[in-house]
Amino acid sequence: MKRVAIMGAIAIATFGIANAADKNGNFMMGGSAGGVSCPSFLDSMATARQAGGTRSPAGAGYVWSYVDFVEGFRTGFNSENRGIFDIFAPLEVGEERGFAVLYAIEPWCAQHPEAKFADAVLALAKTLSATAQ
Repeated sequence: MKRVAIMGAIAIATFGIANAADKNGNFMMGGSAGGVSCPSFLDSMATARQAGGTRSPAGAGYVWSYVDFVEGFRTGFNSENRGIFDIFAPLEVGEERGFAVLYAIEPWCAQHPEAKFADAVLALAKTLSATAQ
């Protein structure tokens, strides 16, 4: 085990650490909920509300994939941004974890119908990171 750790340290020292984007600042965004268009996300939110609310047993099924995406994004963003413990904490109250982020993204998506859900999450995180602790 010690040998593996030493080899890893040598590899990092030799090759450096990978950047999070290419030389033009672009990076790959995966599919799943992140690849869904903003209009489709807004439709899912509206359907969830009509089914009893985004947190109701009937409505939550329409938005859980988005909450899961947000939670995965949160983990990655927090781990890669020194000085930020929880990027979305300012939005959340009580048990609204993840759901409050969806509500905050809705207006952005309404203004950017050409965008994907992942674009909206990233835009929100960038806005919040300016004042995050």
